[in-house]
Amino acid sequence: MAQSTAAEYERQIEKHIRPKLGKKKIASVTKADIEKALKPLPPVLSNRVHALLSSLFTLFEHWEYRPQHSNPVRGIEKVREEARDRTLSHSELAAMNKALGDLEGKNPQAILAIRLAAFTGLRIGEVIDFLWENIDLERSVIVLHETKNDDKFRSN
Repeated sequence: MAQSTAAEYERQIEKHIRPKLGKKKIASVTKADIEKALKPLPPVLSNRVHALLSSLFTLFEHWEYRPQHSNPVRGIEKVREEARDRTLSHSELAAMNKALGDLEGKNPQAILAIRLAAFTGLRIGEVIDFLWENIDLERSVIVLHETKNDDKFRSN
C-alpha cells in the first residue's frame, strides 16, 4: 500500500469513521450504523469510506471479531458519482501561466512540475516521481507503470 493511501485511510478513519462508530463494539455495528455514518458525506467521499469500511469489516470477520458473513456494509449500495473529467479552460490556463510566470525565478522545478501536470493530466505525485525511462521519445509518449489516471499513461 502506498504511503499516501495509508495516510488517506487514517484520515478517513479519524474524521468520518471514529466519530460515528468509535464508541461501538465491532461486533455490535449494524447496517443502520453504517448507513447513518455514510449519509452526510458527499458522493465521492461516501464511496471511499464505504469501501474502507467494507474492507475493515471483512478483516474483522477474518480475525473473528465478528461472525462470518456478517459484514454490515454488505448490501449497502454506493452512491452514484458524477464523472470528473475536467480540463482547464483557455482563460484558466492563461491565468495559471501568468501566476507561474510571476514566480519564475523562485522554484523552477516546481513550476515545471505544475505545468507538466496541468498539460498532461498527470497527478503531481506522478510528475515528481517521474524518471527519464518513463519518456518514450520515439513515440512521443509518457509511460508510467503505476497510475490512477485510467490507462492513459499506463504501460502494458
